[in-house]
Amino acid sequence: MKNIFLLFAMLFGVLLIPCNAQFQAPPPRVNAPQSPVIDDALLTSLLEVKQPEMRFLPGDTISVVVDGLTTFPTNARVEADGGIRFPFLGKVQVAGHTIGELEESLEQQLKDKGILQSPQVTVTTVLQPWVIVTVAGDVVKPGVFPAFGNLTLMDYLSLAGGLLNNTIGNDANNSSASSVVTLLRPSLGHAVSIPLGADPAHSPWAQIPLIPGDQVRVGRVGTVYAVGAFRQQGEFALKNNATTTVIQLMAMAGGIGFEGSRKDAHIIRTNGTSEYVLKINISKILKGQIADVTLEPNDILFVPTNEMKAAIKGGGTGSLVALANTQVLAATR
Repeated sequence: MKNIFLLFAMLFGVLLIPCNAQFQAPPPRVNAPQSPVIDDALLTSLLEVKQPEMRFLPGDTISVVVDGLTTFPTNARVEADGGIRFPFLGKVQVAGHTIGELEESLEQQLKDKGILQSPQVTVTTVLQPWVIVTVAGDVVKPGVFPAFGNLTLMDYLSLAGGLLNNTIGNDANNSSASSVVTLLRPSLGHAVSIPLGADPAHSPWAQIPLIPGDQVRVGRVGTVYAVGAFRQQGEFALKNNATTTVIQLMAMAGGIGFEGSRKDAHIIRTNGTSEYVLKINISKILKGQIADVTLEPNDILFVPTNEMKAAIKGGGTGSLVALANTQVLAATR
């Protein structure tokens, strides 16, 4: 039955994938995924950003209390035209004012109309729907959070439950959430990559204060696959703060079984719609005779058994890739 399965995989690869067009040497490194651009000068300047002075907008709800006047509304919502209708004063423009400016304006109008000689007005914010920070992506509880106070990036990540730690494979140091998060701030006009490192709680950049309208996006680190003669086939997360190499992936997968052909290993790499195959000799890497190979997201490290080698020998690269992909499907179900 196993031989029939392998033969089917070989025929599937040969029939559906034109080898001459699809398989060749690995693409140039310039086509590889690029690391986020870290601008230390910009990050340093963001540490000094102060909370902006809050000005009211339509849709905000405020509380207004006037000493000696119980007829003033406790809560009032700023209407679409930016105003609120108050007793004795009629429609008053609220949008665009800070709390202090609105208090001063209301006191002056009450005094000018002869309603109170020395009015004392207190304005407080009840609800400002736009005063929010959004945290999305690979955190425990993505969501929208009120942007009150001087909260930092780390504070908001904590409110979102922290970075996800969906370990893939058997290496507890691998995390599905990237240690480089993205900050989107409308006033900057572009995204900012913020490295949190292995210990986000003690990263200086984690102390960047966030302001209303900020969006934080937490991405994923890539995953790679070890299939074939490994003791533990499956999907493994790339390391967060360092490269992951063939030897490191082999260790994550528990090593290669005795039946594995170390000198006939292959890396199958996807680039756009094409797949590239690189043959590597793990025995020589282990002996230090050739350099270890850095893996990229979605790479498949395939170490065939002797039986697999016999099955793919006549089918060429197409059958090798088809068999490797079949092994990936079986290992990740």
